[in-house]
Amino acid sequence: MNHFTDILFDLDGTISDSREGIMLSAAYALEKMHITEKDKERLKRFAGPPLHDSFRNIYGLEGADTDMAIELYREHYGETGMFRCAPYPGIPDLLETLHLEGKRLYIATSKLESFARKVIEYLGMEKYFTIIAGSNDDGSRAKKPEVIGYLLAQIPGLKKENTAMVGDMRFDILGAREQGLHAIGVSYGYGTVEELKEAGAALIAGNAGELASLLL
Repeated sequence: MNHFTDILFDLDGTISDSREGIMLSAAYALEKMHITEKDKERLKRFAGPPLHDSFRNIYGLEGADTDMAIELYREHYGETGMFRCAPYPGIPDLLETLHLEGKRLYIATSKLESFARKVIEYLGMEKYFTIIAGSNDDGSRAKKPEVIGYLLAQIPGLKKENTAMVGDMRFDILGAREQGLHAIGVSYGYGTVEELKEAGAALIAGNAGELASLLL
C-alpha cells in the first residue's frame, strides 16, 4: 500500500453532493436561452464536466451562445445554486482524520475557482485544504489535467509517488494519470464504477469509510 502524503480531491460528486444546485442553474441558463428541457437526466450531465463541454455536447451551443449560457449559469449559481449542496456522509470526519494525521489536502476542480472557495467556506471545510484550484473566469484552465498541473506547480518538493487524486468521474482519473499521480475513484458520486475502471482507477471506494482505509 502506498503512503500518501498529499491528496487532491475533486469537489462536486466527491466532497459534496451539489447536483441539485448545478441542475437548477443549468435549467435557468437554458430557459433564458429559450431552450426548454424537461428531462432531468440530461440536466444531471452538467455535474462533472466543464460547462463549455456540457453546453456544447448536450445542446450543440457554440461560440457566443456558449459564452452567454455560461454567464447565465454563473449568475444563478453564484446567487443561489452554489448553496444547494451538502457533504457526502462521512466526508467531514474523513477530512478531519486526514488533517490530524498530517496529510496535506487540496481541491482540484473544473468549477470556477472563486465558486469552489465559497462552497468550501460554506461547508466549513476551509481549514482542511492547503490549496483550492479551479478554472479561471475566462474559461481557461477548465480541463482537469490543467487544474491538477496548476496545483502541483504550487507545491515545492512534492513527490508524485506519494500523491493521490480522488474523484468520481473519468475526468478526474484521466487527469491524475496524465499528471503522474495515483488515481482513486469513488463510486458514490456522479460517475459509474465502469467508467472509473475504464479510465484506469487503481482503487475505487464505495463510501467515505472505504476511502479512509485507502488513504490512511
